[in-house]
Amino acid sequence: MGGSAQIIEVAVSQLDWYIINQVKKLRKKKGISQDNLSVRMGFSEKLVGSIENPTLGARYNIRHLNLLAKALECTIWDLLPEEPLENDMVKLKIKRWHKTNKDGTLSTKTEMEILEIKPKK
Repeated sequence: MGGSAQIIEVAVSQLDWYIINQVKKLRKKKGISQDNLSVRMGFSEKLVGSIENPTLGARYNIRHLNLLAKALECTIWDLLPEEPLENDMVKLKIKRWHKTNKDGTLSTKTEMEILEIKPKK
């Protein structure tokens, strides 16, 4: 697994988290990389990667929804939940660790796993 893992807790709106995951699901289904989707939207290569990393605090905005729908060839409604979500905010418990390079040294790149999602009170 690489270096020692950190456990991080991040608060995010449940709607933001839903949209991030919908975009990620559609992006992967269509075989589009984070960098490629960012460029298709007219931004630098790192936008989508920054948004999909919940520890960075970047989020999609209203303008992005239209650009995402065009880039993913879907409707805006494909990115949004059908019904209102139960919670305003959720707390993500994230395990993050550094990848290991082929030579055994620790990489500057990290991997993460969502351990828990619960309503924020």
